[in-house]
Amino acid sequence: MFEFLFKYPPAWFERGVVELAGSWPAYAVLAVLAGTVLLWGAGYLGGGGRLGRADRLVLMVLRALGVGAVVLALFQPVLVVTLPRPEPSHVAVALDDSRSMRIEDRAGVSRAAAQAARFAPGEGEVARRLEERFTTHYYRFAGAAEPLASGRALTGAGARSDVATVLRRVHRDLGDRALGAVILVGDGARGHDLAGALVELRALGVPVHTVGVGDERFAADLELRAASMPRDVLLEDTVDAEVRLAHRGLAGREVIVTAEADGLRLAERRVRLARDDAASTVRLPLRFTEAGPTRLAFRAALASDAPEAVVRNNAREFTVRVRTGPVRVLHLEGEPRFEVKFIRRAVVEDPSIELASIVRTAENKFYRLGLTDPEIMPQGLPDTAEALFAYQVLVLGSLEARQLSEAQQALITDFVAERGGGLLVLGGRFGLAEGGFGSSRLARLLPVNLGERAAGFRAAVEVQAAPGAGQHPALRGTLETRPDLADLPPLTVLNPVREAKPGATVLLRGDDGDERPLVIFAYHRYGRGTVAVLPVANTWRWQMHNDVPLEDQTHETLWRQLLRWLARSARERVSVSTQPASPVPGEAVTVQARVLDTAFRPRAGASASVEITTPLGDHLEHALDWSSDDEGLYTARFTPTEPGVYELRVRVQEPAADATGAGSAPLPAALAFVDVEADGDEFFGAELDAAGLRRIAAATGGRYFDLDDAGALPQIIDAVAGQGEIRRRLDLWDA
Repeated sequence: MFEFLFKYPPAWFERGVVELAGSWPAYAVLAVLAGTVLLWGAGYLGGGGRLGRADRLVLMVLRALGVGAVVLALFQPVLVVTLPRPEPSHVAVALDDSRSMRIEDRAGVSRAAAQAARFAPGEGEVARRLEERFTTHYYRFAGAAEPLASGRALTGAGARSDVATVLRRVHRDLGDRALGAVILVGDGARGHDLAGALVELRALGVPVHTVGVGDERFAADLELRAASMPRDVLLEDTVDAEVRLAHRGLAGREVIVTAEADGLRLAERRVRLARDDAASTVRLPLRFTEAGPTRLAFRAALASDAPEAVVRNNAREFTVRVRTGPVRVLHLEGEPRFEVKFIRRAVVEDPSIELASIVRTAENKFYRLGLTDPEIMPQGLPDTAEALFAYQVLVLGSLEARQLSEAQQALITDFVAERGGGLLVLGGRFGLAEGGFGSSRLARLLPVNLGERAAGFRAAVEVQAAPGAGQHPALRGTLETRPDLADLPPLTVLNPVREAKPGATVLLRGDDGDERPLVIFAYHRYGRGTVAVLPVANTWRWQMHNDVPLEDQTHETLWRQLLRWLARSARERVSVSTQPASPVPGEAVTVQARVLDTAFRPRAGASASVEITTPLGDHLEHALDWSSDDEGLYTARFTPTEPGVYELRVRVQEPAADATGAGSAPLPAALAFVDVEADGDEFFGAELDAAGLRRIAAATGGRYFDLDDAGALPQIIDAVAGQGEIRRRLDLWDA
């Protein structure tokens, strides 16, 4: 009768303790309700009516008991009791069915075959012994998990191993049974929210025994671990791709690293591998000469034939977008000078650079070049975010700081820090310290410390390049044929800058006889953008000096590369990213679009959608939902079903400025690509993750076994049967 009323045997109450699982705010509310009921009962008992006082007392007691029972249930009472571990009658065996199990690193036998020899349902050596003692449940897992019937073979077709998925499936299917153990067999220990899945099994008192399949260290293997570069590049730009190599047992061997674009070789380098376990980084300069999506393939191959444990980890592929621009550059000058003319001449034949120049010719008079619309910045200098942020690069020439108001200087700071724009500050009579920049708010943006004004300073300086400067994107090509710049004419310096700030990079210096060399070119990151200084008055001498041949392109190359590089950090108003970056077929992909207004602040309330073009040419349309937690973020999800390249085109309609719909306008579409790989990352980092499997076992009270030692598992599970205790929290509210 006691167990019928209170759900559990009396002995459990003797061993345990009753606790309340509700929260203190809930207790306070319930206490107020209970007090209200008691006050109402007292009034009811003393009131009149046809019922006598005794009858009213009985009714009040019954009602109070009913309310008390409800209040007690809402307090969520639980019985906390420590019980002996039950005798197990069920065991779950989870078998890895991912593609990495095809690797043959066990004396010429694949991991899948070695796993099957011991754990195939009804056939494996260990499986038969488990089935004699327990009701054994088999599961196969890769990206998803499902029961594995006896007689069904594993396919090794899964593109991603997710250990957490199979552990949650076991908990859901078998959590209410006398589950003695989970046996996890495989070569990896990765999974989404693996810690949460382990907590669920640990709460049930179920140990996870892990069995490692494969070699912890390959005898010999080369892996192209990563290839990184911008996924959005400018036509005719040269971009460095960084290729990282890892290897085992191949120290001293020569490797050929190549990059191909749609089957055409773009670059090749030969490197000699360092000692084992020391990663090597190879830089490949890639020039893009055709606009549109470009499929890049990076490959690493041993120069001489040598056996490798895995060859499918020697290549990486992804798609980049090659766009035509334009890079919009605004050049402000405080006085007419030759530098304006020759900078414009240097970039005129580059269709990807659109240069606008504003030259102050007198007080409140400006000469405008490259600005065809008279309504754009009629006062000469930009004074609104909408006007300035339309550009990616700002060049300040020989312009006194006082010509820029405090509001304009704050705007330039935001242009760099928030918009991600590039700022280049040139030398000149009214530039840098000589123009009062040292005491302005723009001084904090600069990568150099400005000294006192040096009125009358003038030096002809031969430019010297720092080691490796020729490989920097800002100077690539400029130093290609003259690494020391010794055969170029000297440049005039009117603004002596000698000290770079901590964290800044100095690429060019000059010697004027002082013990401290002059800074000729330096830069650093500021916020989202880049700030550089070039404190010389006449770079045009590298084009017009008598010693420079007519066909020499040093000046043109310098300015084209410099402006292109400064524009790389600039953000677009609509940008697209995906998670995960490299999904596999059947894996959900989250599309994230970030939308900004004309001042590059988060734009809420826009209407956004994404058009997805599949590798088969099908078109899918998904609405992007606005995130209330992040004003400028819009998201959607889709699941690719085929390997290949998926094109994502995001369209955004800005919200109307008023109720009439005025001001609503579409933004330029944003384009991105998702590369869906059939194999995913299964063959990268493919050595047995024994350390991860050991952590899983230790977290749940289980043990780790090598596959050759897995025969001890039935005895281990038997040995712990009925031993130890489990702490349980049992609900009482519904008793």
